[in-house]
Amino acid sequence: MPFRWEYADVDLTFLYDGKKIERQVIPSTRISALRALISRTFGISVRKRRVVVIDGDGGGEIEIGEGDGSRDVGWFISGKKATVTVE
Repeated sequence: MPFRWEYADVDLTFLYDGKKIERQVIPSTRISALRALISRTFGISVRKRRVVVIDGDGGGEIEIGEGDGSRDVGWFISGKKATVTVE
């Protein structure tokens, strides 16, 4: 079977208030599902917070806005690793 990017897991490191949690997701995971994961994991509301994705392969940092819920995680990340900072 040939390699398909959409099935390769992306390693995400979530940072919030001194806590660090690592999870693997597939690139086709919706941002709305990622927000729900953050809310359940940290017990916070992401609507009131700034969420920034820092690409691990030098792609820079991108802020996730309210209108990005229908986008995929793969749209924000160019490689296999990234850090999600919740402020």
